[in-house]
Amino acid sequence: MSANPVFEDFCTRVCACVRFRPDHPSIQRELMGHLEDRYDTILEREKGILLADAQARTVAAMGDPEALGRYLDQIHSPFWGWLQIWLRRAAWLLAAATVVLALLRLEPLRACLTAPVQHGYSMETRIENKGNYKILADWRPSPTLRAEDYTFSIERAILARYWQLVGPDGESGDVLNLALTLKAANINPWLRGPDLSWLYARDDLGNRYYAAEEIFTTSLPNYVRKTGSAATVTYPFSSYYDVFVSGIDPAAAEVTLIFDRYGENTVFLTIPLKGGAGHG
Repeated sequence: MSANPVFEDFCTRVCACVRFRPDHPSIQRELMGHLEDRYDTILEREKGILLADAQARTVAAMGDPEALGRYLDQIHSPFWGWLQIWLRRAAWLLAAATVVLALLRLEPLRACLTAPVQHGYSMETRIENKGNYKILADWRPSPTLRAEDYTFSIERAILARYWQLVGPDGESGDVLNLALTLKAANINPWLRGPDLSWLYARDDLGNRYYAAEEIFTTSLPNYVRKTGSAATVTYPFSSYYDVFVSGIDPAAAEVTLIFDRYGENTVFLTIPLKGGAGHG
């Protein structure tokens, strides 16, 4: 049916009393549907009635437009109407943000699955034989450890001998150094890699290899046996660390990485230095 000016005027007068304007189109559609249904009924029952009279009777049957508008204004409250609109918008924004964040994680995830291990400065220095390093063994230790949310493993280990300061009076000598690429894997892509700045080591002879933070905070001399660690790269499901243990006792058969910064005495991994490591 074509637009009826009489019915449209009635709908406009009703909506003028409804403050929540976003609901005006739906109110007009509903009112127009009622008007047209009643109008068709009148025309069907009273054959020969003038169209103008049928329209007037239809509008009159709907009642006073201002009174009807005030009633609909109570139903279509601006407060609840705007609240619903903003809640829907917030839901859409949240959904869009979730999609954007998921897309941003796709590239790191792909890199995590396909990129080669990045060993870090300490490991690369020994691999490239910088500073007169003599590699005694290059292998991948098998031990792994599950601790809290992470699974720790060693991607590569290099035992090397090099020349450095070994005493308080400036004397130098051969030093054994263990370089490791440590991997911390997790199943939660939002979980950050653990902070290993207080990681230290002990060997089977009881020697302690101090953490870099211990040396820095207690002013231990530079020539002491020490352990260092630094994150090299982080992916959604794994983080890699460049770890070294310097000044290893030649008589030691194994070295254990330990983290007890918070008194938990959590032992990470024990790395054998003899046999499979080729250290003899």
